[in-house]
Amino acid sequence: MTQIEIIEGEKHEREFFTLEEDVQIWEFLHRFAYDETEQIAEKFTGPHPNLGRKIWKMFVRETDSRRSVSVLCTRYRKMTKNLHGMPFGTEMKLNLYYSLDIPVPEEFIREAWRFAKILLNKDNLVEEFEMKTDEEVRRDSEEEYELMEGLVKKRMEKIEKEENEKLQEQRRQYYQKKKEKKQQEAATEVTADVLPSPPKKRLSSQMLENEVTAPPSKRPRVYYSVEDDVKLWTHLLSKVNSDHELNPKSGKFWKEFLGANAEKIMERKLAYHYGKMANNLHKMPFDMRMKTVLYYALHIPVEKRFLEILKSKTDVTVDENGCIVAYNSFEIAEEADYVPTKKPTSRRASRLDIY
Repeated sequence: MTQIEIIEGEKHEREFFTLEEDVQIWEFLHRFAYDETEQIAEKFTGPHPNLGRKIWKMFVRETDSRRSVSVLCTRYRKMTKNLHGMPFGTEMKLNLYYSLDIPVPEEFIREAWRFAKILLNKDNLVEEFEMKTDEEVRRDSEEEYELMEGLVKKRMEKIEKEENEKLQEQRRQYYQKKKEKKQQEAATEVTADVLPSPPKKRLSSQMLENEVTAPPSKRPRVYYSVEDDVKLWTHLLSKVNSDHELNPKSGKFWKEFLGANAEKIMERKLAYHYGKMANNLHKMPFDMRMKTVLYYALHIPVEKRFLEILKSKTDVTVDENGCIVAYNSFEIAEEADYVPTKKPTSRRASRLDIY
């Protein structure tokens, strides 16, 4: 990001290129890449900025830049690697990638395919492209969501079938053990002494005065099942491409999911449970693509082993917290790589059913 500027044979102090300078350079080049009259992008016909000095002399004259021609030429070659991160719209970036024959990085391809019909060659150079309409962008987003929802449904049906078979086997073993135990007791004919029943617990005088007959009973302890978590993740996925603010750590976020008559305490419990869900997203019965979308959209730190598998399939960029900031979803397989190894048994009640 820095250069040593040489003017009239003198060596000056090292200076950083600012974002404003980079924006000014790209906007200058875009004038040659886009025909305002025809409203189309065209190939760069003048001296290419990668080699030609003439275009940078023109830039210095028009902008009164303090940078030398050689420094600008060197700077351009470095800037091409970060064009996708500049604060421009997708169409302007595609105009520059197409006109200047700059290879499109993997982290920008997903954005480009979302907003444009684009054709790349084997070197990731744009051969042709056409921007999508707003209706086409919305329709493609809905189709992608429906595809994920169908895969989740298919996977859940398979899990439900396996759970039913497992439950039937557990019941068969239970009744078999119970039958064997009765047969053993009948064979041994062991008689047990009748023990006196334990004394009843005496109530304190304060409880008697307040006419309290017994201490209040606690609510039964319940657990969230895999099905409950799937419902919650599916609800979160439906909000990814909407204008809804994604803040599942807040109780207000879950009000729509629970309904208008839901208790406030249940909203807070779901917000608390989301923290535990986030730590186990990699174990959910979703395909890798859906898990990656949720990790990316909700800014959840990616589980270490899942990240290694994801990096083996596509290019992924994560920040210092281990959260995904860029990836290519079109290289990710649609088969689930993780299946939960431990689930609550059917005898435990679901929190969503109780409340």
